[in-house]
Amino acid sequence: MWEGNPTRRGVLRFGAVAAGVGVAGSSVRRTESDADCLSGDRGTNDEADAPVDVRGAIYFPSRAYNTFQMWHGYDPDVIERDLCYASRINLNALRVWLSFETWRREPLRFGLRLEHFLTTAANHGLRVLLGIFEGIGLNPTERQLQNTDPLTARPVFSPSQEIMKQRARWHLPRRFIRWFMERHRDDSRLLAIELMNEPGWKSWKMRFARAMFRTLADQRGRVPLSVGSTNIPNNRNYRTWGSEVYQCHKNFAHTEGQY
Repeated sequence: MWEGNPTRRGVLRFGAVAAGVGVAGSSVRRTESDADCLSGDRGTNDEADAPVDVRGAIYFPSRAYNTFQMWHGYDPDVIERDLCYASRINLNALRVWLSFETWRREPLRFGLRLEHFLTTAANHGLRVLLGIFEGIGLNPTERQLQNTDPLTARPVFSPSQEIMKQRARWHLPRRFIRWFMERHRDDSRLLAIELMNEPGWKSWKMRFARAMFRTLADQRGRVPLSVGSTNIPNNRNYRTWGSEVYQCHKNFAHTEGQY
């Protein structure tokens, strides 16, 4: 039982974050008009108001089919509008991924866009579970990164299969981790830092993720660390790596028994 005001790290260590697709928790609507979301509707984001009751959703802008498109085609007006909408339906957290591919092409702009996103989220009382790498999707070829056809566009994993399989190229994602952690390891706007989403399906992804988590842990700050997971056995592995927030993604059960 908690005594006094629980800290974010303590609460998240105690329980798991539900990080499935869509909204978790209640959705009590406010009465502001849509115009309010264009002018700003500030929430609270103090450590004293840490979200013991996490009500979150995965966020992508509606016209982005993958993380590269979200950050490469970043639209501040859309972000400000959407995050205002999120706060108005009583969310207090979002799960979002970075884009290694965008960072490699335009690191300065990427950093400015990330700062805008986190500031906007904080203004609306939203903390962010921020993923560094993505383990689900297709290989991020140039065609897949740029594809906006609703019938064929798919998420992409990040970094590429070629980088994840070749240890000689791991210095590139390690550089990305260090770049990010130098700026955000103690960022109170973050709910947690997720190394990678669901690396457990392929052995080569697990080898890559384990090595990258060591780099992440070496840069550890006040923000707790996590790995996206579909099951409890994988979480046991991630705990030995140093993961502090345990996720269990049981999305869209196909049968009543699975549910």
